[in-house]
Amino acid sequence: MKAWEGLVRDSSTRPLSVDQVANGVRDLARLRRAYWGFSAATHPALAWVQTWAPTEGFHSALRKRVPPGMERAGARLPAEVARQAADEIVDVWVRYVALLGHDPTLLHANAHIGNTYLLPNDDAGFLDWQVVRRGHWSQDVGYFLQGALVEADRRAAERDLVAAYSKELGRGMSAADAWQWYRSSASNIGRALDTAIPGAALTGLGHEQAARLVTRLAGEHLDVIAASPLTRAQQRCRRLPCQ
Repeated sequence: MKAWEGLVRDSSTRPLSVDQVANGVRDLARLRRAYWGFSAATHPALAWVQTWAPTEGFHSALRKRVPPGMERAGARLPAEVARQAADEIVDVWVRYVALLGHDPTLLHANAHIGNTYLLPNDDAGFLDWQVVRRGHWSQDVGYFLQGALVEADRRAAERDLVAAYSKELGRGMSAADAWQWYRSSASNIGRALDTAIPGAALTGLGHEQAARLVTRLAGEHLDVIAASPLTRAQQRCRRLPCQ
């Protein structure tokens, strides 16, 4: 498949350009449009996908990660965030997640820059669909956009990028409503404190495997996205039909 030649897996330490992020948010909008109103009734094959919810597992992980995240961020935190206790920040996140049942669609649910790839034409895509969820589009757009750009680019372009997302989505949502949802996203509220330090880079073997993957996929027709289930240990795979 020629489209996969030159595919580059992105790094959580290397920002994207505004144009690359624009391509990414438009891709997210097209996926959201295809699964708008998503439920077990509308897509029986995906009945196993869970609704995004503030589970005890998330509570526990965030309550451990947010305090060191706040310590690392230090003076860079806005005063509104810095004056709150870690538990208060997690509680804000819980209240936000409770809103995500509005206009449900299919979410990547972990759409940070380290889970993206780029094609030579600067089209952006998303890897690692193991925590796929049903919920509100702002979860993915906020997490991706706010973590993919350097601050100056984000401040200059984010309103236009959210407007581009809304236009591509095509659901009659006003730019003002889209902007309000985006501003309320979890990445804005908590500054993604639990992911302040990027994960480990690929090993040499990992880079070799990634390079071989491009050759392996050449000439193949890809009509599915492979998504691991929510529990890695089960080592199973389900299929998400592409729309």
